[in-house]
Amino acid sequence: MVSILLHQYFPYASIVLYENELQLQFIEYDNLSTELSPYYTVLEAAFLNDPFNPNAHDLSEDELKNVKYWRPNNNGEVIFNCWD
Repeated sequence: MVSILLHQYFPYASIVLYENELQLQFIEYDNLSTELSPYYTVLEAAFLNDPFNPNAHDLSEDELKNVKYWRPNNNGEVIFNCWD
C-alpha cells in the first residue's frame, strides 16, 4: 500500500510503502510528487532512508529524549513519527 505522510507542523510530505506505523519504506513516486509539490516540500526518499545521526541535527532536548527512547533507524522515522 502506498501512502502519503504529511508533517503536522511543517509543509513536508513523503511517500511510503506502508506496512504499519512502525515499518515505513520511503520511496520516490514521481507522478504523486508532482501533484504534491505545489503545496508541500516532498522530501527525497534517499534522505529519509539515510541512517539517523543525532549529532547532525539541531533537535531540542525533548526531541532527543524521544529519539533515545524510540531509537529511529532513519531520518524519515524522526521527521514523520507517531511519538507525539
